Amino acid sequence: MKVRIISVIILLISSNQFAFGQQPDWLEKIKSLTLLTSTRDDVIKVFGNPNRKIGNDWEYFHLIDGEVRIRYSIGKCETLNFNGKETPVGWLVPEGTVIEIDFKPSKKIKPKKLNFDLSKFYSYPDGDSLYITIYQNDELGINFALYKESITYMTFYPSNKLKDLHCK
Repeated sequence: MKVRIISVIILLISSNQFAFGQQPDWLEKIKSLTLLTSTRDDVIKVFGNPNRKIGNDWEYFHLIDGEVRIRYSIGKCETLNFNGKETPVGWLVPEGTVIEIDFKPSKKIKPKKLNFDLSKFYSYPDGDSLYITIYQNDELGINFALYKESITYMTFYPSNKLKDLHCK
């Protein structure tokens, strides 16, 4: 009897450690998609049908923990004028391919909960608010805004190793 109780206690402790070490469901879903490879069909398999669409390139998905926004390629390169200079924008991937994923949490999330090592990110102040700091890692293709030590939004974008697919 004593052995059984100890076995149950060990099982409960190991289960709790495993559960606490897991990443949030929304992050697991986002990580199941591959930027510049996954398609709109892949996104629908993961998140279901979108709650809202804006144009042909943005779809929104409401989750318990927040909102996911997916941006798709329009399938061609364009040029935009930035400070008087024509700059190519877009990615050399087919139309409907995922090129960016944003997440806006509905609850406070600390970077530590997501196992982010802030020393591997560079930071800069948000241009719109003195109280928000942006942390960015171009090697991982992640940036997030931090306000009062909590993440207010995250963006997953193509990392530097995919820059050859950027429009030239």
